Amino acid sequence: MNWPTPARSGIDDAANGLREKGELTTHARTERDGAMTTRAVRPVVVGIDGSNDARRALCAAGEIARERSAELVVVHAIGLTDVVDGQRVPAEAHLAEIADEFTDWCQAVRTVGVEEWTPELRHGTPVDTLLRVADEQEADLIVVGRHGSGQRPELLLGSTAHQVAERATCAVLIVPPAGRSGDTLQT
Repeated sequence: MNWPTPARSGIDDAANGLREKGELTTHARTERDGAMTTRAVRPVVVGIDGSNDARRALCAAGEIARERSAELVVVHAIGLTDVVDGQRVPAEAHLAEIADEFTDWCQAVRTVGVEEWTPELRHGTPVDTLLRVADEQEADLIVVGRHGSGQRPELLLGSTAHQVAERATCAVLIVPPAGRSGDTLQT
């Protein structure tokens, strides 16, 4: 995906420095009914699980957050089991390893120029965890990868993507798997 790159100036650089120190709130200007209005830019939340599809979603979310000067919140839900070194294991007995792998997964966002993000490693189901974090953060957008298959929408999208799209109170971006024709996202 090629997202438009906003023009940068010395003022933008100064504002970014203040924003990083927590001394400036980011606002977006939008035109509505012919009048310009401003509103605070809210975070982008992305769910990851270590899969290639989640990595693509993370990179897409990173691009969007970077271009909007929005905070990026990266979420992984820990269930009863989780994957460590490619093997499904009981989560409680491997929390340190899960946290290490989560940190490694997050590094992919650096490929799109994002150096800082907020990690959220939480217990719960992926859908409930993503929705809870998005609500807590008052997110503008949730980004998830799609890896399902089949004819039914919940299978075509994957059950997590489908349920998030059905239940979210903000916009949801579902990133398709790699290899689809017309796909231009570089990861």
